Amino acid sequence: MKKIDDTFSNFFITFPMLRIRIVIDGKCQRLEIGNVELSDAGEYSATIGNDKCAAKLTVEEPKVNFVEKLNATTSGTMGQDVTLTVKLSSESASVKWLK
Repeated sequence: MKKIDDTFSNFFITFPMLRIRIVIDGKCQRLEIGNVELSDAGEYSATIGNDKCAAKLTVEEPKVNFVEKLNATTSGTMGQDVTLTVKLSSESASVKWLK
């Protein structure tokens, strides 16, 4: 592993296939995870020799809301088609329709 001299400033390493970027900005160092996914959740740690610090990353799926709800009243004529429509904040949600 290549040692990085601590005199570097604004240095970063990118792993595009993993969506991970290590940023070194003077004394600050960051691990950045782009487009976080559920599989990224877990414990992450940083070590210096025998010294270690750790943190737990929790990733939550965004809550889906109604952007547009059903009209309070919809009328239809017998024998004709009627459409009831809702608009959601996410395409990934599945709506359960009840009568």
